[in-house]
Amino acid sequence: LPYSVPLFEDFETWPTSSTAAINPCWHKKTNYSSSYPYASTSYSISPSKSMYMYSTSSSYTKLSLPKFNVPVDSLQVTFGLLKTNTSYTHEIQVGVMTDPEDISTFVPVATAIPPVGTYEWEMFEFPLSNYTGEDGYITLMSPDGVYSYPYLDDLEVNIIPTCPRPRNVRVPDETITTTSAVVAWSDTNASSWVIEYGPVGFTRGGGIMDIATDTTYTIVGLNPSSRYDVYVQGLCSATDTSLASFRKTFTTDCAALSNFPLSESFTGY
Repeated sequence: LPYSVPLFEDFETWPTSSTAAINPCWHKKTNYSSSYPYASTSYSISPSKSMYMYSTSSSYTKLSLPKFNVPVDSLQVTFGLLKTNTSYTHEIQVGVMTDPEDISTFVPVATAIPPVGTYEWEMFEFPLSNYTGEDGYITLMSPDGVYSYPYLDDLEVNIIPTCPRPRNVRVPDETITTTSAVVAWSDTNASSWVIEYGPVGFTRGGGIMDIATDTTYTIVGLNPSSRYDVYVQGLCSATDTSLASFRKTFTTDCAALSNFPLSESFTGY
C-alpha cells in the first residue's frame, strides 16, 4: 500500500550490514561492487545511525523511498548531509523514478551539495513542485561522474507548506564583531519574521526573540569570542506561520587584549 505523509526516517532500525535485507517498500541500488547504500554507525545527527552513500566516476548509488498516496509534485524532501573530505563534492541529487529498479527512469529535480567544511551536518529541503513527469518514487542519488561518499540522515517527506520556512540563512563573516552580527535570509512568502537566538545549543522557545520586517536583522548585545545559534521563522499571515529555519551557528570576534603581560600555559589545549 502507498505510504502516507509525513514520513520521517532516521535509519535507527536499519541493519548495518551492506548485504542485509531492508524494508521491501524501500529500494536501494548501485552498480558498484559493494552493496551501497547501507546504514552506518560512523556518523549521525541522532542518535546513532545514518545512511552511507557512495559514487565514483563510473558508479552510482541510489535510495528510493516508498510510493506515497499523494502526487509527488505536492511533496517536499528534507534531510541532513555530512561530508568527510574536502576533495569531493559529496553531492546528492533529489529526483523521481517511475520504476525504482530501472535507473534510466531517474529524473533529477534538485541537487544538494554540502558546504566546504567537513564533519558538520548541513540540512537541505527541496519542494518537488517542479517535477512534471509521471508519478513515481522519490529517489536520492549519489550520481556517477563524481567521487562522493556523503552520510545522509533525518530524512523527512511532507506536503509542501503554504508558508515555506526561510531559506539560505546566513551570518556573513564581514558583519560579525565582538558584540554584534547581521543575519540574512531568503524568503518571498512572508512579510515579517520572528528571529530567535541564544548560546549555541539553546532550546528553541528559550532564546531571545524579536520581530524583523526585512530579510536582514542585526543582533546586538553579544559576548566576544562566543558561539550562538539563530533561527528565523516566517509570518505569512495572521493564521499561517512557517516552520523555523534550520539552525545557523556563528562565533563572535575575539576582544582585543588589554591586560599585560600575557601568560598562556596551553594546559587545556
